[in-house]
Amino acid sequence: MMMMMKMKEGEASNTTKGLVEAFVHSVLPKVDPKHTVILTLLAMSPVLARTWTRPDPRNFAFSTGVCALVAFLFGWHVHEKAILLATLPLALSLIDVVVDDDDDDDD
Repeated sequence: MMMMMKMKEGEASNTTKGLVEAFVHSVLPKVDPKHTVILTLLAMSPVLARTWTRPDPRNFAFSTGVCALVAFLFGWHVHEKAILLATLPLALSLIDVVVDDDDDDDD
């Protein structure tokens, strides 16, 4: 027989909080969301400029993967599952490179 525990009001929300807390670091600098936006856009700008000036459908998956990886690396609040957004396009571009390499060997 299962016994039901009586919880106080507001206590249920405390049990599902997890370990997310606000910390004041003594060594690391304080980073604001606006700093991460600037860093993300700066890091994405070379691949975005290349894709805009020389559009190529074969490089689109690679460009998408690089931009997703940059967003993962410099993002303000990133969940660890977000790396999957970068993995899939990069894997597709890798398959394209391997298939092209096999086609070149046949010649």
